[in-house]
Amino acid sequence: MINKNWQEWGMAVIVVSRIHSNKNITYAMFVVDLYCLGVKDSFWKFNQHPLDFKTFIEKKIRRSGDEVPIIETNYPLVHNIIFGAVEFAENFGFYPHKDFELSKYILDEDDEKIDLLDIEFGYKSKPFFISNPDNSAEAQRVMAHLDKRLGREHYYFIKEEDLDDFKAEQESLDEQMNSTPVVEDVDYYDPEVKKQLITGFLSYEGNSKKMTETPYLFMDQALAEADIIYYTYILTAEDIQKTIDTISDIFDFEMTTERLPDEMIMGITSSKYEPSEIRAEAMRIIALAECEDIKKMQKDLDVALKKFPGIPVFQYLHLRLLQIKGSDKAFHHQVRAYLDNNPSYYPFKILKVIDFLTYNPEKIPRSISKDFYLRNFFEARDAFCPEEVLLYIQALTMNYAITGQYALLEQMYLYMEDTYPGFFPDEKTRSMKALKIPYLLDWCKEWIKNNS
Repeated sequence: MINKNWQEWGMAVIVVSRIHSNKNITYAMFVVDLYCLGVKDSFWKFNQHPLDFKTFIEKKIRRSGDEVPIIETNYPLVHNIIFGAVEFAENFGFYPHKDFELSKYILDEDDEKIDLLDIEFGYKSKPFFISNPDNSAEAQRVMAHLDKRLGREHYYFIKEEDLDDFKAEQESLDEQMNSTPVVEDVDYYDPEVKKQLITGFLSYEGNSKKMTETPYLFMDQALAEADIIYYTYILTAEDIQKTIDTISDIFDFEMTTERLPDEMIMGITSSKYEPSEIRAEAMRIIALAECEDIKKMQKDLDVALKKFPGIPVFQYLHLRLLQIKGSDKAFHHQVRAYLDNNPSYYPFKILKVIDFLTYNPEKIPRSISKDFYLRNFFEARDAFCPEEVLLYIQALTMNYAITGQYALLEQMYLYMEDTYPGFFPDEKTRSMKALKIPYLLDWCKEWIKNNS
């Protein structure tokens, strides 16, 4: 069952029920925000009498009467809504309600047996939060999180009463965009066009007024011109193809959907603790890190390290905390200690490499050895979880940035975006592209000097 207006409202109230052989019913309810937060609420009841289930539907679900009718629907639709919203929200650091850990088991496995339906999440692929006037605390929390993770221009945030006006305004803007004539291609190889572009690009240096007045517009324009200069005048077509082939080869592995699988949580050691209990606590601490609530993260992590002694995922999160705080010396000593105690735990190996890159930039090779390919760390594995891939990308990012291999750096982020959409927020990709601007400014100065 689902509310009839879920598409217009962006919020789905879903009930999934299963009938036992004794005619009793097990059911679960899911409140799903398709625009931003994913599964906001959930609960389940096991082996209920049919009359109790009927009472629940009539009194709790249908309480709004004909205003928002609840209708029966097919299972694949609600399956796609629930799991699609969870995946969309997790891309931006929002995780399902804690009771979803149990209520999800009333659903079918999220695999290829379920038809994939085309459902839009967010608005124009961006998080779209509608603020409820009765819950200002949630609005403040969500805004703060999105501001820090994405930047204000990369999500939509409106009050509930402004929803109709917002949609009308967006429809008007879409109509204007569709009616805008296409600009003819510019011949960037024309000597005069090239000179104007390079001269104009140099004006970005030290232009603090524009950067202050329109920072995002200013940066987007600078990055667009930087791409033209870099990929048109500096790199050859052969260089670009070589870069694409290199990244495709390095990332020739699969990425799993589960962010923290058992191997990431426990390593290969046995434990008396349940992985689900550890996973839930670890995900909560990761969420604090992504919200940049460092004090709370520090406090909860200290508790987890004592409560689950020797469990590597909390030691890993301890190292990540030291990175966030910029405690290089403490990180340097702690990563060695953790690796000595658990030499087979992959994250410690990568973090040790990152530690080496931090203290030995002059020893960083321009070519990545196949020994450092992620799939070659473990011969028996060809799939890695997002957290492991993120660590690997951090190490490669340091290598490419320090050695000035900006094409490889950008292609790596483009590859991930094409292969795993939403893995990186736009702000992260933008910051990576901006790394080559100082190099390009120097190149442009040299070009002007030689062609004055």
